[in-house]
Amino acid sequence: TAILPAVYMSTLLTTYGPRLGIPHIGWTLWYGLIYVVPMVAILLDFVFTFRSERMSATQGRGLKLTGSGAMIVFGGVLVIAPHLLTF
Repeated sequence: TAILPAVYMSTLLTTYGPRLGIPHIGWTLWYGLIYVVPMVAILLDFVFTFRSERMSATQGRGLKLTGSGAMIVFGGVLVIAPHLLTF
């Protein structure tokens, strides 16, 4: 989902440049309708459909280990080859 906002802003700036105004508002509303509203609906469905359950200590440690590993990998890529993180 990270590419859609980048494409949206790039297209908007390429098309309208410094004269953003009413078209910008229209395109932003269109973007919200097509992209943001379905995401909010999915989030609300998830929140109200699934029951809450506590995470065990083992599951919490696993989650922290996974998150830490991902941060280390992305940090390493950012230091060694930052061009890999651009699109």
